[in-house]
Amino acid sequence: MPTTNSITGPVTTPLAIDATGRVRFTREHYDRMIAAGVVAKEDRVELLDGELAAVSPIGPRHASILDRLTEFFVAATAGRYTCRVQGPLALSDVSEPEPDLMVLKRSPDGYGAAHPQPADVLLLIEVAQSSSARDFGQKRDLYAAAGIVEYWIVDVETQRVVVHRLPQSGTYDDVSEWSAPQQVAADGLPGAVLDLSGLFA
Repeated sequence: MPTTNSITGPVTTPLAIDATGRVRFTREHYDRMIAAGVVAKEDRVELLDGELAAVSPIGPRHASILDRLTEFFVAATAGRYTCRVQGPLALSDVSEPEPDLMVLKRSPDGYGAAHPQPADVLLLIEVAQSSSARDFGQKRDLYAAAGIVEYWIVDVETQRVVVHRLPQSGTYDDVSEWSAPQQVAADGLPGAVLDLSGLFA
């Protein structure tokens, strides 16, 4: 869900039109559309590579798994890091996705003045069900290109967690798959070891 930012002054970035004639938006355009009500808070869209992409509806299974992930990481990182659920990420000038869950470095103002950027992200998680193609394709590539250090795809249908690490030149050099009863640890979060036995129950 888009969030409203306080934006004033003239637009500094012109609209870009690609070779196919499609208009590509920047985050500045996107944030102004939200502020002006062109994109409503209730609209389930996110900005991906200059285009507005519909966010897939969240079913009960997706929501339940996200709740369990959130409870675990909030408890495992309490007082050390910030957990953000389905909040905006200033990924690039033309992308502002809203990942299911991010664990962020703490910010003095709690990211009240600006959305977090890739360097702030210690772990990013997408729960993939109806969104699997995008999570394993476009989003994975965008996250790698932006240098997101660790990206997990929690695949609801196959009941596995696909862990991506070591982003290099727009791809992840280290990809591993985990499933119950295994435990998976987040590299940048000491002590955060997730037992997969109960995640998909």
